[in-house]
Amino acid sequence: MDTTMHMVTLANGNQVSWDEFSNWTPKKQNNAMNPPAKGNRMTLEKCIEISKRQRSFYSNGDPRPRRIGSANKSSKSVITPNGEFESINAVAIHYAVSREEVFKWIRKTKPTEFYFSIPTGNTTQISKSRRAVMTPKGRFPTMSAAAIHFGVDYQTIKAWINGTGRYAGEFYFCESDTSDIKCKNTKRVMTPVGPFESIRAASNILEIAEGKISRWAKRKKDGVYYFI
Repeated sequence: MDTTMHMVTLANGNQVSWDEFSNWTPKKQNNAMNPPAKGNRMTLEKCIEISKRQRSFYSNGDPRPRRIGSANKSSKSVITPNGEFESINAVAIHYAVSREEVFKWIRKTKPTEFYFSIPTGNTTQISKSRRAVMTPKGRFPTMSAAAIHFGVDYQTIKAWINGTGRYAGEFYFCESDTSDIKCKNTKRVMTPVGPFESIRAASNILEIAEGKISRWAKRKKDGVYYFI
C-alpha cells in the first residue's frame, strides 16, 4: 500500500505525510495531535505580568533573571588561600578553573586550603534534626545521638518527641544545643573551620562524607583534622 500521499493533519493545522508521522515517537505523535495546552488561553492580566517581568530583565541589561553566585540564596562563601569569595563561581573565575575543579578541591584534594565558610558562632546546622533533645537520661546534642544511646532508630526518637510511642511526653527539644551527657559513640572533631560536636555536624557544614572526615581525624590529616 502506497502511503506517501496519505497526509495526517496535526492539531495546529499543518499536514505531514503518514510515512513521516509513523516514524515519530509515540510521545511526539500524541503531542502533535493533542497538545497539552490545547484549549487553554492565557488571561490578559497574566500576559501583562509576564511582559512587565521580561521588560525589567532587559532594562537591567539582562534578558533573564540571574540566580548565580551571591544572587543565589543557597550560595555559600568559600575560604581560599587568597581570601574569602562569595561563591564557588567566584573562586572558579579567580583561579581560572571550572566549578567542578573547585568542588574537587573542597571535597577531595585540598580541603584544608579550600572550604566553605561558616557564619560566626554557627558551627552546627540550625534545624530540628540538629537541636538538642532532653530525655529521661539527660540531654543529648541531637536526635541521632539519643537514638544511638537508647539503641533505637532516628524515627523512633522523633515519634517520642511528637508524643507517640512508648516514651511519649518524656522526650522533647531543648532551646540550647549543649548537652549534659555525651553519647559514647559521639566524638567532637576539630576541622580547619573550628570544632564540631560530631562528625555528622562537620559533614553537614563542610559537605564532606562522614567516613572521610573520620579517617582524616584518625590520621590527624595535615594537623587540622583530629578528635578532641
